Amino acid sequence: MKNIGILGCSMITPVSLLAPIKECETLKIYGIAGRNYDRAKVYAEKYSIENVYASYEDLLADENIDIVYIPLANYVHKEWIIKSAKAKKHILVEKPICLKSEDLGDIEEACKANGVCLVEGIMARHHQWQGYIKELIDNKVYGKLKHIQTNLVFEAPVPEGESYRNHMTCGGGVFWDIASYWIQFLQEVLGLEKISTYEGASKFDGPNGCDWDFDAKVSYENGVTSSLHGAFAKPYEADYIVTFEEAEFS
Repeated sequence: MKNIGILGCSMITPVSLLAPIKECETLKIYGIAGRNYDRAKVYAEKYSIENVYASYEDLLADENIDIVYIPLANYVHKEWIIKSAKAKKHILVEKPICLKSEDLGDIEEACKANGVCLVEGIMARHHQWQGYIKELIDNKVYGKLKHIQTNLVFEAPVPEGESYRNHMTCGGGVFWDIASYWIQFLQEVLGLEKISTYEGASKFDGPNGCDWDFDAKVSYENGVTSSLHGAFAKPYEADYIVTFEEAEFS
């Protein structure tokens, strides 16, 4: 049995971890720490979490914890990944893993130096449909792949205010919220190494100049293209449209 410690009282944790963990016999939610101890205690009581810590550091210092789950604000992911690694804890962090490509080197170094595993939590990563699409592409069942269109549109997850989601430098905006799904899908079915060009655009008309919409496009060396349309708006839309020479799937 491996024990999991949770950093922060995130709204996503009940869906992303607490519910699915009930189906896993080898993992246990052992404890939680929040920025506010009283809030963490209420959260723990609500979800039947046995141990509550006065700080994130106290949780990391507990030798009973094997794995740390990090659903914190995007801009502190790097900090707490590295601190968790130095505490010899394996790590599951919500996407995006970090906000700057140069941060990956520091993260990788910390994890390797301390012998811990790091996994980025992207919910679609292990869905079977990705493998099915990859087989269609690799085997050219419907001819050559031409284009992949990804549309991810939903209501802004938080109202205007002081949430990190409303500040670009903190990893707010729609791109950081949804682009990971698009990029992960491309990585799974096509790889990212042979992208020849990329471009992106936004009106940046959200709170504090955040991107409340974002359109991006990449082109591969073999002529395949892929586009992303993401927005915090209504109506809801979540589509991957895959166009082959002889068929189209969505």
